[in-house]
Amino acid sequence: MSTNSRRLLNHSILLVLTVLLVISTPMSVIATTTLNDTAVITENISLPTEATALSSDSGYTYSAPSEGAFLIKRRTGSIVISDNIPTLQFDDYSVAIPTFDYYRVVNQNGNTRFYQADVTKDPTQVHNFVFIAIYIENSCEYSMHIHYFVNEENVLYSIISSLTEQQFLHFSQTAAELCLGSDDVSDRLKASSRAYTQGVFEDTVANMHNSTTAALRSVSSNEITLNTYDSYTDSDGIIKTYSSQYFGDCYLNDETTITDDPIVNIIPKELCFILGTHIYVGKEYGFFIHVAQDTLFLQDYAVDIMIFDITHVVPSFPSNIEGNSKIEPLFQYRYRATTNPPVEMDPSLTSVVYPHLHYDAPAYFLKDVGFKITLDNPTLLNQSDNGYNALDDEGAFIIQTRVNVSGLGLKKKGNSFAEDTVMFTLGFVPYLGTGLSVLSYVHDVYNGFGNGNYFDTYPEMTQNNEANIDTLHTNSTDQINAYGNLIKSQAISINSNNDAPRLIHVQGGYAQAIYTIARKSGSNYNKIRIAVSISVNVVEDNTYIALGQEMGEIVNYGRSTGTYEIGEYKRLNDITPNGAATVSIPASSQKFIIKITPRISGSYKIFTGGSNGDPDFRIINASKGTTVSAQDDINGSSDRNAVLTIDLIKGDIYYIEAFRHFTPYNYTLRIGYNPSTPIGLNEGIPYSVSTSADSYQMLQFTAGTTGYYEIITSGTTSDTMLFLFDSNGYFITYDDDSGVDRNARLLCDLEMAKTYYIAVQGYNGSPATCTITVSLQN
Repeated sequence: MSTNSRRLLNHSILLVLTVLLVISTPMSVIATTTLNDTAVITENISLPTEATALSSDSGYTYSAPSEGAFLIKRRTGSIVISDNIPTLQFDDYSVAIPTFDYYRVVNQNGNTRFYQADVTKDPTQVHNFVFIAIYIENSCEYSMHIHYFVNEENVLYSIISSLTEQQFLHFSQTAAELCLGSDDVSDRLKASSRAYTQGVFEDTVANMHNSTTAALRSVSSNEITLNTYDSYTDSDGIIKTYSSQYFGDCYLNDETTITDDPIVNIIPKELCFILGTHIYVGKEYGFFIHVAQDTLFLQDYAVDIMIFDITHVVPSFPSNIEGNSKIEPLFQYRYRATTNPPVEMDPSLTSVVYPHLHYDAPAYFLKDVGFKITLDNPTLLNQSDNGYNALDDEGAFIIQTRVNVSGLGLKKKGNSFAEDTVMFTLGFVPYLGTGLSVLSYVHDVYNGFGNGNYFDTYPEMTQNNEANIDTLHTNSTDQINAYGNLIKSQAISINSNNDAPRLIHVQGGYAQAIYTIARKSGSNYNKIRIAVSISVNVVEDNTYIALGQEMGEIVNYGRSTGTYEIGEYKRLNDITPNGAATVSIPASSQKFIIKITPRISGSYKIFTGGSNGDPDFRIINASKGTTVSAQDDINGSSDRNAVLTIDLIKGDIYYIEAFRHFTPYNYTLRIGYNPSTPIGLNEGIPYSVSTSADSYQMLQFTAGTTGYYEIITSGTTSDTMLFLFDSNGYFITYDDDSGVDRNARLLCDLEMAKTYYIAVQGYNGSPATCTITVSLQN
């Protein structure tokens, strides 16, 4: 053994400290009810505006690659066996390879995947080998991959060496057969294959593809919009039927065409080529993706993917008043993402994502799972609305919340988790503009690894734990008397004590929030709209043995929260029409609710555009409790759109309930001032207009010729606004303050013989007197 090696073997190492979770500043807590230490419940007395809640979190978190704990240098080495002692030679190093146990790792069919040394079997053996594996290139070619850590340099050398058949037999002839599972040996082998993922390659920047750098800029510049990946996660049928048929030696067969694994139908393929981590919490499932450069396939990426299922049971009246939301990790695998695949690649593809040889290496967990359940009245006043009275609330309210959890403990052999647990207060779902906050107890081990207090395997902590919260008042009047309002929103976060599970893994782990609702005695109001938020932390067990010590850490990759609606009624964004508004109704079998608060009183025209599916709607004045249905099929069976002309009152709260009679399709709902008036304008002749407070004046103009027209107000007594509609009520454009002295001015192309409608109003409904002129421009 070389002098360098002997000196390295005698060198003492520093213990690796555990990374503590980031503390988020807590907001004030309104009320907290706790039965035991397993869960904390916070009641929110003020129901938030759901449009604000939905816009506050897209469910997506991206983290760029962090600075590595060590540098990784790729090298070519050689193996020399003398007197039955193998020696690794690379650069200026010559290092004897200790006698390790070797395993022939096979897949479920018994076919050989690779050979691997158990370098972590004896923690007391001091050496620098972190990972050793042998791969069969073909019937007579073998390559040995070695990760060798030089502590003084803080460098992990990734070394590839060719083996002769005789050298291969030296390492393989005593190898025991092993199909990787959940046993201690498998855990050690998988841990050693993960060690390099916490380092950074010296040639990282040089080897990044152009497409990757562009994708990184896109993600890191906040271009991920709300509900970006819902097209994947809104349906979970594919994750339940996902098959690992491509795993094992399928891709090792020369006759097999390498093509994308079905995983690209579950997660966005492009994310597999963006270095860093991605977390997305959807409606029916979520995913975590960790992308790192690979040491086995030099120009490719090792992509670890974890899929967690999300299920909901929606309560309804009168048969079922209990609902629940559950999150459960289903599977996690490592994939190879490459734009430089072998010649067997599907010629129709420029890049492929398919199982890595170390497909069973990942060790990810969900941690500190949180739930928030919010109820509101789809078509009645809610707690945030003006004029709301809790005693008149006919809708549902929460009377009990509890949580079930099953999981695993950290690697620990002490008698109590509490000895190593630090509690922090962490803000939960960022509902802006409300007083809501949640106590989320975040726990992590503060002692460093390597102090002899940890086993290589997890203690069995898979018992179910249920925290039954004291039932709230089941009578609405009693609940109002006790809390000042009805309980419409509660949040639950998993807390750890000496008996509770710590991490939620794919082996039967789950977290489930259960809630029970009631309604006012005698109420016949059966409509329920529920917004559910689920928040998760993803952590990785990246501990491994190096230099005879347990190194690495439980790595925290951050938190992501998804907020979405369940049940029959889905709320679209609230709107406050100031002249006109257009709402896009997505293709869905659900009923959709649009909340409207007009700024101006007057006659409005509301109509649908896009007749497929036979769209229809009705409007409810929640402030006065009245309902008006639209006229359906305004043009008969050839055009099944619906229309309604109605007087709306400034400040009153209205709900439009939009639905379809047949198969769901996209359509639009247009809301604007009613384009109907006996007053006509003549080209070039000024017309005097006066509007009272909170009203508008509608005028009509028919273009005598096709051309470019100016529509302008003058002599105004206040700030005026102009709105232009076509003869069907379709909103074209509007203007405020383009003229002189707060006058309004429109410049637009109009067509000969077509009729247009012009609405005039004072800014935000203030009274206005002005002169309006329409003239053709040269």
